[in-house]
Parts: sequence; structure tokens; C-alpha cells
Amino acid sequence: MLCIKKIKMVGSCTPGKNIFSYFPLMESKTGSQPHYLHAFFSQNFRKFFYLSAKFPGMGKSYIVCLLVFLGLMFSGCHHQQVKSINSQKNHDQALLDSIKELDSLSFATLVANNSLSQLYAAKALTVAMSLNSSEGKIIALSAKANSFPSSSPDSEFTYLMKALKISDSTKYLTHKPNLLSSLARLYFSAKNSQKALVLLDSSIILAEKFRNFSVIALAYSTLGNIHFDAMDYPAAKACYKTAFDIAQKHSL
Repeated sequence: MLCIKKIKMVGSCTPGKNIFSYFPLMESKTGSQPHYLHAFFSQNFRKFFYLSAKFPGMGKSYIVCLLVFLGLMFSGCHHQQVKSINSQKNHDQALLDSIKELDSLSFATLVANNSLSQLYAAKALTVAMSLNSSEGKIIALSAKANSFPSSSPDSEFTYLMKALKISDSTKYLTHKPNLLSSLARLYFSAKNSQKALVLLDSSIILAEKFRNFSVIALAYSTLGNIHFDAMDYPAAKACYKTAFDIAQKHSL
């Protein structure tokens, strides 16, 4: 940013006097030559003070033209900056779309070709690490977690917790209901039903806020499994029915 010190003028302006000596010299990036703006302002302010002293009316007209030119110049700089920002946003959105596509491919090949599923998830994570996006990182970490076979629950747990940590630290909660539901499934598989029930309750509450009905239906289905495992069949039946009704109502 160009900072110009206040000028204190005493008496009339003498042609040829170095008026611009009151202004700080701006060095170029190399440090060897004055900045081009220094020369520009130096030349035009000398003209202004000279014309103001000799031809008051002309001096005022000149400074108006000068100010108009400066306005156009800085407006052009601002336009270029906005264009650059928009270009970066489009680039980031394209990368985020790629992560989502890789997540879908990883899920689609999970059963038929698990090695390929893990490859897609790994690519998604690589792209996400180059993108400053909480959403992109959470999606990629979730894809990586879900790509592991059921025989690797520890690996799945590790990546789900990484995604959950980012969600909590950045307050980006859109995908948190699904993360909680997936963690609940792992805790249930590890015979920790109480922890699973707590996570499922939180998942349902948050999913209702975001109207994520697929996660709600999945959570009630897992609740049904927990109650069935505890031989509480009426509760299990009620949960299964709730899951089915939600899926049917929202065409899931």
C-alpha cells in the first residue's frame, strides 16, 4: 500500500523545486531502482504545484484529471485481483468435485474390487491434502476409512477419528452425522453397545438438523441391531420399522 506523508507548504511553489522530496521514496522489488509509482507521482505533483501557483484554474483542472486517472488505474488493479480470486475459487471447486467423484467410485467398487476401492480413496486423499477445504479432507478421510475391509476395523477407526477431529475443529458439521454413525457401528462390532448407543443418539439429532434422512434411517437400523443383539426384540422391531418408514417416505 502506498503511504504518502502530509505535506506542509510554505509560500508559493517555485518551478523546478523538488516538491516530491516531501514524499517517501518507494524502492522496487530489486532495491536498485525507484518504484515506477515514485516517478509517476513525482512528475505529476511537480506539474500540479507549478500550475497551481502560476495558473490557479488550470492547476485544479489538472489535479481532477490526475485523480480520475488514478481512480481508473486502481480500479483496474482491483478488477484483476477479483478475477484472480474467482479463478482460484473455480480451481478449488473443480478439485472438490474430483474428490466427491473419487469417493463415489471408491464406494461403488468396495465389494467387487476392494483393491481398486482403496486406490480411489487414496487418490481422493492425495487431492484433498493439496486443497484448503475442510469438506474435501473430511470426504476423502471418510472414503479412506470406508475402503478398508471389515477385517481392518482399527484402520477404519483411525481415519474416521481424523475426519471427526477436522469436523470438530473447523465446525464443519455437515458430514459429522455419518461419521458418528460409522463409529457407532465399529463400537457395536467391538461389543461396546453403550458407546454405540450414545454415538447413534448424537448422529440422529445432528442428522435431523441437516435433514440427512439416509443417515437417520441407517442409525435406526443399527439401533435395531443393538437391541436385537441384547434380545430386546420389541425395541429392535420398533427401530427397524422406523428405519423402514423413513427410507420409504424419502425414497431412499
